[in-house]
Amino acid sequence: MKSFREAVIDKNKTNNDGYSELEEEQEDINIILLTGSKSDDTELVVGQMIKTAEQMKQKANKVVVGHAWVADFDLEAKTMVIMNYEDTGKNLKIQTDKTVVIVRAGAFTGENSEIGRAMIQAFQESGCFMLNDLKSSVLCDNKFLSYIAFSRNNIPIPRTALIPTEKAIENAHERIGSKFPVVIKTLSGTQGIGVSIVDSMQSMVSVIQSLKKYNADLLIQEHIKLKYDVRTIVLGGRIIASTRRNKVPDDFRSNAHLGATTEPYILNDDEQKVVKAAARVVGGKLVGVDHCIVDGEIFVLECNASPGITSNYHNYDISKVPQKNMADVGKTEDIYKTIVNYLRYPSNRNLTSFRECGFLEQVLIKGCGTVIGKFDTGNGTKASMKRVDKISVDGKKVKWELHGKKYVHKLEDWSKPITSDSERSPRRPIILVDMEFNFKTYLNIPIALDLESTSDFLVNRNLMEIFKVSVNPAQKFLLSEWRAT
Repeated sequence: MKSFREAVIDKNKTNNDGYSELEEEQEDINIILLTGSKSDDTELVVGQMIKTAEQMKQKANKVVVGHAWVADFDLEAKTMVIMNYEDTGKNLKIQTDKTVVIVRAGAFTGENSEIGRAMIQAFQESGCFMLNDLKSSVLCDNKFLSYIAFSRNNIPIPRTALIPTEKAIENAHERIGSKFPVVIKTLSGTQGIGVSIVDSMQSMVSVIQSLKKYNADLLIQEHIKLKYDVRTIVLGGRIIASTRRNKVPDDFRSNAHLGATTEPYILNDDEQKVVKAAARVVGGKLVGVDHCIVDGEIFVLECNASPGITSNYHNYDISKVPQKNMADVGKTEDIYKTIVNYLRYPSNRNLTSFRECGFLEQVLIKGCGTVIGKFDTGNGTKASMKRVDKISVDGKKVKWELHGKKYVHKLEDWSKPITSDSERSPRRPIILVDMEFNFKTYLNIPIALDLESTSDFLVNRNLMEIFKVSVNPAQKFLLSEWRAT
């Protein structure tokens, strides 16, 4: 008997790029680089990504925050119009379900932070696939928020404390071990900017006081002596590249922008586990995870939702599970090609920014009235299930009753629950109905009629995807009016 993995591999196809997919073809996409910079430098990430996409015959456009704006979007038609997208008076109409938005840090930080965040939200609410969405971008940008998330999920990090005021300095220092030197960081900042190391209380107070004059938000962190750290690029939960960044001479930082040398680096199994876990915690689909190893212990330093891709990387083959190292060390351009190839598979662009709903919500079934729907993520049956009072099937007609009212629908199909006692479980007739949920109407939704269910209306996974919601099992009636149950 074949294993599950062997059975899956049998069904897989492998294209010329070495990507294996489950009966899935690549499709053309439109890539939008959302940035705060008007630079046309093709050596930077935005310019290189556009260049690579065009070489691969994929559409790519730059949208500059502060100059372009979203003029219109139609959720039903899956279209969006972006005005003045290259600050040249050009307008761009996109198909949102075929569009990937790559968000660069300058799009949601600095002077355009508020309008940039609004644009990110507009793109993701319209149905574009985001690298990355607003939540993960902000989480990565704020170092203390990400450290809290890491701690909660058991990701090893250096001891860290927030410094909200000058009065908190001594207490913060005690919480990270009361030793010197320590590292002081601004909550936001990239490329090693906003990072200082101090070796005494006097120096620490002086640096913090100076930075606070500029309204900087600060944290303090234990100093870990290291000769290098490692930047790993994670795409969709898979590692695509890693590089060693050697410490800048006469400096404690290892940022390539500050002159640090880089070289290809091969992650061991433990490093891969920690890096992937850190990427999952921040929720980013494309992130740069920085880590180091000290005395055999792995520490995650930060996650970057807008990573630079200009170093000497070791490339990984993402078409196999488990991943294998590629024989050759690829050029930087290989990473861009890997990203574009990955995104051209529709299954890799499944939307993740669904609205949160409660495990109970009100749903209006047209002609039947309002019911309490139980949102059941474990329900993978053909159709959502509605409890009724009477059912009879006559050929292709389904006659049923609820609260004294009689209904007749066309029989579309049958549903049979999958349980330990499936043999004795009755088949349920499936009909099509129109529904309204959260002020939106949905047509021709399949429901299976049942006489014995303990739930009034059991919402299955397929319908939850149509509603574009994810369930919070601890809450109810988050998107609809509260109702006694």
